[in-house]
Amino acid sequence: MFDWFQIQRLKKAKNLPDAFVAYLKTYDQLPVKGDLWESLRMVVFDTETTGLKIETDSILSIGAVAVEGGQIVIGDSYEVLVSQGEPQTHEAIPVHGSIPSDVRQRGISEAEAVDSFLSYAKADVL
Repeated sequence: MFDWFQIQRLKKAKNLPDAFVAYLKTYDQLPVKGDLWESLRMVVFDTETTGLKIETDSILSIGAVAVEGGQIVIGDSYEVLVSQGEPQTHEAIPVHGSIPSDVRQRGISEAEAVDSFLSYAKADVL
């Protein structure tokens, strides 16, 4: 999460991806400072990658669930497979369980996945 000053600087930046610009605009809708954490919707998310090397591997899936009032909201969840040009490494498949054929058939582009996730998360605490 960004602080107010970071948000203002980022809003003035040029050449930001459209999905990120839309995400920054959601900060204008944040609750007032006096609201309690219990009243906020929080989003807990996880990513899986094509391998085990953060420097070279890509996002394969994004999953998330909302938490409200300290409770997980099972019906408020998010999941997407990301289609990548590079194949998954064999050691990563047992970790995330995503079969390459499923990713090819149901996966969307990384840009679409990030845009979709940010739309799900809105301005909620990540």
